[in-house]
Formats: sequence, structure tokens, C-alpha cells
Amino acid sequence: MSAAYRITLLVAAFLLSITLVACASSDDAATCSTSSDCATGLACIDGVCEQVPDDYCEGDVDCGVGYFCDDDINRCVEELDNQSNQNSETNQNSETNQNSETNQNNQTPTNNQQPDPDAPTVANVSPGDGSTGVSLDTQIRVTFDKPMNTQFGIFQGGISLWTPDQEQINVDVEYLADEQEVVLTPTEPLWEATRYTVSIDDGSLWGENGKQLVEGKETHFITEWEANEDHAILAELFAPIVYQETAETDLPDVNVDIPTRIDFAGSLDVSGNKNASQQSNATVPAHVYYSVITTESHYFIQYVLYYSARRSSMSNLREHDLTGIVVVVDKETLEVKMIDGVHTDDTPRKDDRAAYIPDSSDVEARTDNWANSTREFDADHLVDDTHYPLFIPSGQHVACFWHDRQDLGWTVRSCPGTAEQFPSGEGIVLRAGDTAQTYEDAAVGDSGYPEITYELLPFIDPMWMHIGDQSCGLFGGLRFTYDPGSEAVDAQRPTGRGDVPLFLPRSLCTSDDPSYGNLPYSWLRSTDINSGGTWFLDPAYFLNVRYDFQGALSLDYCENFYFGIDRSGDAECSGD
Repeated sequence: MSAAYRITLLVAAFLLSITLVACASSDDAATCSTSSDCATGLACIDGVCEQVPDDYCEGDVDCGVGYFCDDDINRCVEELDNQSNQNSETNQNSETNQNSETNQNNQTPTNNQQPDPDAPTVANVSPGDGSTGVSLDTQIRVTFDKPMNTQFGIFQGGISLWTPDQEQINVDVEYLADEQEVVLTPTEPLWEATRYTVSIDDGSLWGENGKQLVEGKETHFITEWEANEDHAILAELFAPIVYQETAETDLPDVNVDIPTRIDFAGSLDVSGNKNASQQSNATVPAHVYYSVITTESHYFIQYVLYYSARRSSMSNLREHDLTGIVVVVDKETLEVKMIDGVHTDDTPRKDDRAAYIPDSSDVEARTDNWANSTREFDADHLVDDTHYPLFIPSGQHVACFWHDRQDLGWTVRSCPGTAEQFPSGEGIVLRAGDTAQTYEDAAVGDSGYPEITYELLPFIDPMWMHIGDQSCGLFGGLRFTYDPGSEAVDAQRPTGRGDVPLFLPRSLCTSDDPSYGNLPYSWLRSTDINSGGTWFLDPAYFLNVRYDFQGALSLDYCENFYFGIDRSGDAECSGD
């Protein structure tokens, strides 16, 4: 995919974000001088405290590739300097790259010209475009139909390999003259479950006969990955029992209250999921995503539930909805120490959270502020000592507690009804199992309600391995560079894999306005546009700031896939 095309996509995402902002309003408007004058979740924009749109910025780092922060309006604006645009997409040093993506050279055919038959073209790229399960020690091979001139381009970045974080991979380059093939060998093993980009720059590559490459090319491949069996066992052992309210019981209306996989409709193009679930013959099998992160002392088992839509009224459906919990478990005793849940909204700054702590745990909130969003519960409510009874109301899907509906901050409106009852009178109970059942499979179980089983799926596939895909099939909107905030940086918390910060998507692709497809990578963002995702990516730090684990919590990760940490073989991590 050319830089020009990528910029076009970014422009489209930018225009969409403007539309979203135009439709938004704030009930908390107040005059201000700086963002510090505003309530949590709001920022000072043009002298008024407002919800912060996705294109708001306080510096160039807040904006996506091809954009800069206009200090006068605090908005991400498309970079007008053509040379800057082209180089920001590829970070390549050759001046000829400026013309490579726009094909501004005399070798490129126009609508009325045929390609020069003597000019070289790309005959093959290996791994092939769209390949999956690619070996971590793979070589990238680019074959041309004519002999190539090795004095230009090939050894100066004419062919390059890039990470989803837009970091160029160091490679050794070799040209095999007999095969007319360039071989790139990464100097270090590639990352697992990662989407890499091979960039072939027509502006830097020339044939032996002096003719320029006819057309550049971008291809993508995803490296191999195998689910961790121990993590799968842990996820099943602590899988929540989901008490799912359903405002409707007739198909397909009930489908919006069944947690499922994002590709339930058979495609990773998720922008039609709402409509797909509303077809008369729609089948929505129950799934829940899981992710396991470990420190030297605790497991952090995350469960993310995806729904095809959120219902704000009986006749108003908005595409996508997500919610989630993290279950914190002592590694030595396998005791559940706490459960933290998230409520997402149409603007990430409205996201909120609430914690539930069993009375057998010694974890305590550090301040009154965090205590106000925390409730203690009878540990006997954990089924078999491990399974948390998760209540999720219909329509807006919030992580609540089945046995308690106490006044708990945002739960006044979000966790309605009486304990151990479905407010609408209708609901279904979902338990982890080997089969992803549908609503039609439900039969009354021990709970006294209709029951089905859901299948656990690793969050990494596909929610992580496709983060570099900017085609708006799965992910949409401007991406952001992960920044957990100054306090976390001062505490030397990780921000990426190695020295490269993560470059992450904020939301699922959609044409709806607004969309509730906010991804865990951006959950619980504050007024700093880039602070967020810590709850999901760095849960040990996030929770330790708010809760006192009585000195028992280690912040040193044994396994954190998102930051490329694997110390499972270390003695300190022997409990993994």
C-alpha cells in the first residue's frame, strides 16, 4: 500500500472524527483557562470544558502519521509539506523516495502509456502478501523479472521491513544475481503474532540496464504464534459466570446481548457486524476473549466481551460494544484477590471502572476516592472459589456484580435493578465450555434461567496480531503512541517492545456515529490524550497505584506478551 493511499485513509479517518465531534455535546460545559480547571474526563477547548474528540492534541506526538498538532486549535491537521508527508510514512533516507509513492517518474505509465517492456518489475515476494504463521527466522525474498543494479537502492533501503509500530527492522541484504533476487535477513528474530510490512520503493530501484522499477509494492505477513496452554487452563479455571440480561427474547433482536467473536459474520471486516447480527438467519455463537499477564507474585487474567451493538433505546442500535474485567489471583495460593471491571462509552474519556473485592482478600483501596468505586463481597459468591458471577445489563454492556447492585458511582445508572434479578425479567446465564452455543441452544439450568456455554478465545488472535492493519477492515480511526503518563514513565514502566513505543489502534472500524467499539488499548484515557490502555497493558502498575496489596504484589512481569516480556524460565517466575 503506497504512502499516498495510507494518507488518504488517514484523511478519511480524520474527517470521520470531525463528524463524531460535531455530533457530540457536553452536559458539563464550564468556562476554563486550562484543562486543570475542568472535571475529570474533560479538557479546556476554546475556553470551555468539553469532551475531548479523538483528533484533539497537545503536541505532534498525539497525532497519527502524516499529521501535526496545530497549536492554535489543538487539532491534528494533515501535514501539507509533500516531502514531509512522504518521508513520515516510510522514514527512508533517499531523496528519491519523495516520488516513489506517488509514481512521479518518467518510467511510470499514465492512462495513455504502456509500461516500458525493458523496465524491471517485481515478479514475486516471499512470504506472500497475507501470509500467516510465518517463521520468526524467516528471510524476505523479492524476485525481479530482470537483472537489478545493486549500486542503487537495494542496499540503501530500496527494500525494507517494518513493524506495526512503524519501526524499520535491521536486516542484512544480499543480491543473488543468478536468481535476480534480493534476500533480506533480519539481524534478530521477529516478534510472535506480529504483522510486518515489506516495502519495495520504485523510486530507489533500477535495473541493470538503467531502467527504473515500474511500480513499487507493499506486502504484509503475520508471524507464527501458539497459544500458551497454561494460560488457557488459567483462563478456564477463573472464567466468569456471565449473567446476561436480555431486553428482547426474539431472534434476531436478542443477538445484540450475546457476547461473541468479532469475526462471527465470517470476516475480519467488522464494519457490518451490527447489520449482520440483525439478519433473520443470523447465528451469533457465544465467545469471550481472554488474556493472561503474570508478575512474580500474581496472575492478571483479563476477560474482554464483544457485542455486535449497543442498544441505547429499544429502537436505537449503535455498532459494536465492549466491556471487560481483570481477575487478580495470588500465584501461590490461587486465591482471587480482586476483580476490576470497566464500563466503556462512546468517547474513551467517559470510560469508568469499579472494583469488587472478596471478604477473604486483604487488598484495600489506597484512598477514599478509590474506595468509593470499590465494594467488598462475600467470597462464597465465587463459584468453586474461582468463578466470578458477572452481571451485564442489556443494551449498554457494563461489568457489574450479580449479587450486589449497591450505589457505586457510575453503577447508579449502569448497574440497575435488584441483586440476583434481571431488571427486564429476561436473561441468560453463560458458562465457559468447549462449545460456543447460541441463544437458540439455551435450556434452563441450575440457575433457574436459560443457560448456554461460551468458548474462550485468546485475545491475541486476532485483536493483537492485526494492530498494524490500517485498511479499516478491523481497526479504524487515528492511532496513538502508547504513553502511560508521566508518573508511570518516572516509575520506569514499559511502553513498548524494547525501546520502541507501541503504536496502537483506538477503535474497531465502523461507519456508525457514535461507535462504542473502543478497544482495551485505549480504555480509561484521561485528559492526556495518550494516557490510556494501562489497565489492559500494564495492570500490575495500574491497580497497585489504586490498591494496597499489603506488600505482596510484585510489579516485575514474568510474562507480558504486549511488551515482549517472557521471563517464565527465571527462578523468580517459577510459579508460571
